[in-house]
Amino acid sequence: MNETPNFEEYSYDALLDAYEAINESKYPESKAIVARLLEERKGTEEAIVAVKKQRYSTFWPRFFASFIDGICLAIIAYSLSMVIGFLPMWPIPAFEFLSFFDLYIYSVALHTLSGQTFGKVFMSVKVVNYLNEDDISFKQAFMRDAVPISIALLSVVMLPVDSVGNWPGQYDELLIWVLTISFAWFIIDIITMLSNEKRRTMHDYIAGTVVINI
Repeated sequence: MNETPNFEEYSYDALLDAYEAINESKYPESKAIVARLLEERKGTEEAIVAVKKQRYSTFWPRFFASFIDGICLAIIAYSLSMVIGFLPMWPIPAFEFLSFFDLYIYSVALHTLSGQTFGKVFMSVKVVNYLNEDDISFKQAFMRDAVPISIALLSVVMLPVDSVGNWPGQYDELLIWVLTISFAWFIIDIITMLSNEKRRTMHDYIAGTVVINI
């Protein structure tokens, strides 16, 4: 026979987890007890620390959101490739150029509109202004991706093209350089994220943003 846990002994952090986990339709009394304890302890130092910890505990949600965004981008890229097949030849080079930046167009546009990509919507996290947690501006959305956009843009500028518009062998060398720089930036972001309480990455510091659970 299951006994009701002694919620009085739970930490505030554990009570928050319990409140989310309890099925109210099956255990209405337990849900009510936890809700009462949370209300009684609200405003205590323990509660403030616990709420802050949960609000900014976004490492794994962001990690999985990136995979969802990758799937979304693959679908978008496939759809665009189908559309390009029906276009005349003259706009195709422009589409190929933009394909270098599809990730950043996707990221900047959606973060500007709502502070969330599709992955972040699914994982219930949002990018907000660090100072007041308001919606971010286009400038902030762009600055979050400014470094990788610059790397991509520089790679396009440096990419030599022959007389018939083909990429010669130097493309492989350039790709290795771009991947190395991008990986180094990724490591800097991860180290920065794990070194502060609000899990802000380097691009969050650059843009004046923070990611929160909603």
